[in-house]
Amino acid sequence: MNALHTESNLKNIVKYAKEVGPRNASLIARYTGIPPTTVRYSIRNLLVRRGIRFLASVSHPRLGLKRHLLSLSFDPSLQDPEGALRRMAATAYLEWYGKTLPRGDYYALVAVPPRLQNRYREFLEQLVESGFLRSFRSYGMDWFRLRSLDENDYNFKRGRWEVDWGSLDKRKVHVEEPPAEPKRAFSPDSMDLLIIKELELDATQRLSELARKLNLTYRTIYYHYTEHVVGQGLIKKYIVYPTPAYRSGEVTGVLHLLQGLSTDELVAAENLFHRVPFTWMDGYGEEDRQYVAYTRVPTSQVTKMFEFVSERMAGLREKYSFELVSLAHSKGYTIPYEMIGEDGVWGFDSRRALQKVVAEPPRQS
Repeated sequence: MNALHTESNLKNIVKYAKEVGPRNASLIARYTGIPPTTVRYSIRNLLVRRGIRFLASVSHPRLGLKRHLLSLSFDPSLQDPEGALRRMAATAYLEWYGKTLPRGDYYALVAVPPRLQNRYREFLEQLVESGFLRSFRSYGMDWFRLRSLDENDYNFKRGRWEVDWGSLDKRKVHVEEPPAEPKRAFSPDSMDLLIIKELELDATQRLSELARKLNLTYRTIYYHYTEHVVGQGLIKKYIVYPTPAYRSGEVTGVLHLLQGLSTDELVAAENLFHRVPFTWMDGYGEEDRQYVAYTRVPTSQVTKMFEFVSERMAGLREKYSFELVSLAHSKGYTIPYEMIGEDGVWGFDSRRALQKVVAEPPRQS
């Protein structure tokens, strides 16, 4: 093994790849002092081939999209609610869903243009009127953040979490500033969104690979990537996701909810959940003064995680609740690239979406 292929160097490479992207080996090399060839080899062979994923994190406000957290209660006679949610991903701006345990209701995350919010609510109300949904609640998220792993909590060579719970309070935690609302959203076209979609799935892909996959010329891909995706700030950072640590299936999803928070309480909640190693996303809605954080916790660490949170909850305890989420019945999607028109304007055909969503296929034996 090359003397440069140390765990310490892998952690450094991951640290800076989260900021500048895994394909920017020369800049990572400049920050770390590790030769560019070693950076490329490490990302390709010591990280990606061992199941570490690098994913682009998209600026939804820059694209003119606002996230909403939905609480959905389906008619209990419905045979395949997740089929309906999958169809919503293709026709109704859905980006994630998860089934709660033991109640069996669902939470979903949608990203909707603000000018279409009323139409979207009417669509949900029509699902209730049709008997498809029993009820729903919608919580507008004024900001929302995807979070990456902290490289200090993971052993990349062994492919496992190594969390020192006793040291987390001493660690300096950087709470990322919530994304500012842009003065003017950028109007992407379908090619921009296809590139973004691919980088959300795998940010290590070369532009030449994207050109072949999307059946476009390299020149076209290069232009849209440099002038729009990068030039317009449509990708804000990169997420590192440790697939090996979750491969066994022994993982518990927990959605943490805190309502009616003051400004100081919101800051306390952010600081708390940014110390929890398994927090993958968080967000806040001013209307309900609700903060949400989503953790995916190895089963062996669930008790330690709840003990850590409980001991530091202080005055937030009465405002806190949580939902267990079945990871076997949850799924994430990329940005809703199907929803953009040829004119670069986000659209929503609520009648078509309603027909698609309620058209439940017969149960297969």
